[in-house]
Amino acid sequence: MKENSYCILCSEPAEYEETDNGNRLVIKCDGFCPPYEISLRASKVLQAEPHRKKRMIEVIQFITQADPNEMPVIRMRYQQLIVTTRNLERSVHN
Repeated sequence: MKENSYCILCSEPAEYEETDNGNRLVIKCDGFCPPYEISLRASKVLQAEPHRKKRMIEVIQFITQADPNEMPVIRMRYQQLIVTTRNLERSVHN
């Protein structure tokens, strides 16, 4: 876990945990974002295009309100920023 880190989406204090051989981060935000996973590529896009962060927050909140057991995953598909879930990714890859 990294200490003194901030949520990529809302800039509140957060804890990061690396996953997928360092290609993704699990973010546990102290603010209003639910826990989520984000690829490094997606985090770079959001840093370059901060106007997209609010929409990402809305989507991950919607996912976790619909199913609190789901972990939202923000990643890139080709050149598009997408949001999926861990369970959906597992079913596609199995």
